[in-house]
Amino acid sequence: MAVMTHRIACVIVLAVVTVIQARAQTGTSSQPQSANAAADFPEKPPPDERGGTAAFVSANFGMSVTPDATAPMGDLDAGFRMSKHLSMFGGYGLVRNLQPATHQPYVDIAVAQIARRQISVTGEARESAQYAWGGLRLDLPTSWHASPYLMAGAGWVRSAPSAQFTYGAGSATVSGSTATTGQDATSDVLSTGVFVGDGWNALMFRWAAGLSIPIRGPWGIDARYRWSRMFAANPVTAQGLTVGFTYRF
Repeated sequence: MAVMTHRIACVIVLAVVTVIQARAQTGTSSQPQSANAAADFPEKPPPDERGGTAAFVSANFGMSVTPDATAPMGDLDAGFRMSKHLSMFGGYGLVRNLQPATHQPYVDIAVAQIARRQISVTGEARESAQYAWGGLRLDLPTSWHASPYLMAGAGWVRSAPSAQFTYGAGSATVSGSTATTGQDATSDVLSTGVFVGDGWNALMFRWAAGLSIPIRGPWGIDARYRWSRMFAANPVTAQGLTVGFTYRF
């Protein structure tokens, strides 16, 4: 009976050892397969910290300077990366006053027409403009924390002339009351149907140079100088500096 029990114990021990060896061999043989799977499906590399991301959006505000006026302006751009340093983008912008001197003669005529009704006003022409443009952006490789870049492209501009009128002190208003010093007369004068100039559409070429500075996560500060040429009947050259924020995806 003791001999039988000893044999049964040996069989059980042998079976356990066999199972353990089989499991160890299975784990060893599966190791290369995991390595091969990792080689076939590598982890996605992290984005470049200095701008090598798939897309960006930037909003910039500043001043536009032309031979006629200095006025606020704003831009909104968005683009996506085509290669490591080259992106394609599109944008929309607005300039509050572009080339008012072109429309000032029409405003002067309007002032003269109002004066015939014994109403004293002064008038100042303005010309806002909206534009859409697109092109290429080149991020220059550097070892700095900030990333310089160049942009170049073309677009379309639409201008909208307007005027600001002011009553003279003590003058009668269009409605027949007496004006106060510095009282705005714009809506009253325009209600008489006076002409202050026609808007225009024109092709625009623009280039820009900027600096993008990361501040936290995908956010960064964007500073930019831009130069534009608008091919209207009276061509306009505008330049300016803007500062804003950029977000990278």
